[in-house]
Amino acid sequence: MQIEGFKTFVKNEYGNPKLFENLSWTCYQLYCLVVVPKELHLYNTSVDELITYYFEIDDDLTIQDRQPLRNINSFRNSIAHANFILGEKEMTFKDYKPKETTPHWVATISIEKYRDGFLPALCKHALDTFKEEQKKEQEI
Repeated sequence: MQIEGFKTFVKNEYGNPKLFENLSWTCYQLYCLVVVPKELHLYNTSVDELITYYFEIDDDLTIQDRQPLRNINSFRNSIAHANFILGEKEMTFKDYKPKETTPHWVATISIEKYRDGFLPALCKHALDTFKEEQKKEQEI
C-alpha cells in the first residue's frame, strides 16, 4: 500500500467539509465496506456495477471472458492484500494472480469521484443490505 499526499474530507456537524488527517481511516473504511461484506457473501452484481460505473478499469480479459462479480472480487483482493495506492488526485487498486508480478486488473478513480459518488453509493448499498439481512433474521 502506498499513500501519496492523499487527504480525506468528512463533513462536520454544520455540513462543512473538514480535513480528516488520519489516512488509516480510509483504509479501515475500505476494508469494512468491501472486504468484510464480500467475505460474508453480502454483495452481488449491483456492487460490481458500481465499480464498473465509477472506476476506470484495465484488465486482461475480453468482455466475453469476464465473469460475474469479477470487479468486486478483484477490488476486494486489492484491498485485502494492500495492493492499492492512495494518491493526491486518484486512487489505484491492483489485483494480481498468484505468483505473478504484473497485475491482471487495475482500477483507478479520482478522489472526487470516490468521495462524492462511489463512497456514498457503496455506503447506501451496505446499509440497505444490512437492513435486508436484519429483516430476514426477524422473519425466522
